[in-house]
Amino acid sequence: GETQRAARERLEAIVHPAIGRALDEVLAALPAGVQAVLLDAALLLEVGWDRRCAAVVYIETPDEVRRSRVLQERGWTTEQLAAREASQWPPAEK
Repeated sequence: GETQRAARERLEAIVHPAIGRALDEVLAALPAGVQAVLLDAALLLEVGWDRRCAAVVYIETPDEVRRSRVLQERGWTTEQLAAREASQWPPAEK
């Protein structure tokens, strides 16, 4: 059967281009005079959406703080956090 990673990659191959197109539509429809837009996307760099940005700001939070936040605010398990972070570039690459 298909591995969980292969299934995620297949889903992302469908979802990420659709989100990118929707993002382009939103940006193109901004009213005149809008000087800045904030994109909060965990995979911004990994999927190349940073090419749409004039600047990128990356804020790294200590592991224990990230873990505490997602457990309290999102109800994720430690394993769920680890799986999501495994699909992202390591902080040193960002």
